[in-house]
Amino acid sequence: MSQPDPERFVEKFTRVWASPEPDTFADLWADGGVLLHPTMGASIPKEEIPDYVRRLKSFVPDINRLLRHLAHVGALGSQP
Repeated sequence: MSQPDPERFVEKFTRVWASPEPDTFADLWADGGVLLHPTMGASIPKEEIPDYVRRLKSFVPDINRLLRHLAHVGALGSQP
């Protein structure tokens, strides 16, 4: 396994959220990786992440704008 590259991850994370096509979200996970959100009863494998994002976006269609707002006001650890 290669060494973690935080800067590369942040760049990829920013790119995926800037143009949120559900299929690209799985690219944020390593092969064999899983997603477990505190609201989920069980983890899901990388292959199921695009469908999870589609469902999430159907419930919160403006999630991208919400995340940008939270980042702006410092709620995500950034400074306005």
